[in-house]
Formats: sequence, C-alpha cells, structure tokens
Amino acid sequence: MANINTEVAIWNTLKERLALAYQLDDDDEALLQTLEGELPLTDIILQMVREAKHAEAYAEGLKAIIADNQARKRRLEEKAEKLRGLAAWAMGEVGLTKLQEADVTISMRMGKSAPVIDVPDPMDDGPYVKSKITYSWDKDALREGIGIGDADALAIAHMSNPKPTITIRTK
Repeated sequence: MANINTEVAIWNTLKERLALAYQLDDDDEALLQTLEGELPLTDIILQMVREAKHAEAYAEGLKAIIADNQARKRRLEEKAEKLRGLAAWAMGEVGLTKLQEADVTISMRMGKSAPVIDVPDPMDDGPYVKSKITYSWDKDALREGIGIGDADALAIAHMSNPKPTITIRTK
C-alpha cells in the first residue's frame, strides 16, 4: 500500500496547481473528477476502509471464540476439581494416604484438625438475586450453641469433619 501521507500531499499539490492554472474553485466537480481519475488516493482510502471492516469482523469472530474458550476453560477447571475431589474421596474410603508412581506422587491428608462448622448459604435455596451485602456467621457462637445441644435453635448449622485434601506432585 502506498504511503497515505505522500498521496495526500500529491493530491493537495496537484489540486492547487490545477485550480490556479485553470481558475477553478476547490470544490469544482471537473477538478475533483480529474484528481480521482488520475491519482490512487480514493482507491487507497477505499482499501483502508474495507480492511478496517475486515479487521472488525475478525475481532467479532475472535470475541466469540474467546468466549467459547473461556467457557471451555471453566468447564475443564471444574472437571479437574471434581476429579481431584473424587480421587481424595476414594483414597479416604480405602485408607490410602500416599500413592507413588514414576511420574506422580499423591499424598492425602485431612484438612484442619478441628471439626468444621458447616453453615449452608441461605441464598442457595431459591432463585434469589445476589446483592453486594455479605453475610457471615459468628462461628464461635454457633460452636457454643452446638455444644449445648439446642438442636431446634441451631437447625441451620451442624458439625462436620474437615474435608480431605490431596497434594499432587508431578515430575
């Protein structure tokens, strides 16, 4: 593609000279048609605009591909998390604490040593709109209430074992 700055300079110089030589106005139709016919500037401008439209179309296509790939990445990450959880569960069920192979070492251990208070999210039970309000439970007070044994007052929480975690080292 020709240098657009050079082509604009040539257009303006030739336009000025033709207008002076033939006493034409700057917007004279014959002058403009002569310049369009003899110089490639209009073709260059059209080519640039068409290329810009192609670039926009490519950008839209990439936007769709990126969105699809992000969804795919999210699904793959969820799959990996579920597979790790299933592996931890299976190892815990059969009492394996360590698996060692040539390419990978898997170690399993329980999470925190103290029992965990499991409090379900109150927003998970229905089609609620999430807001910016954050709720948190006073787990010390819940632990104290669970210790007293008031089951009716604390139907929202219960004690559970810590969740096992696995550590995977690859070579």
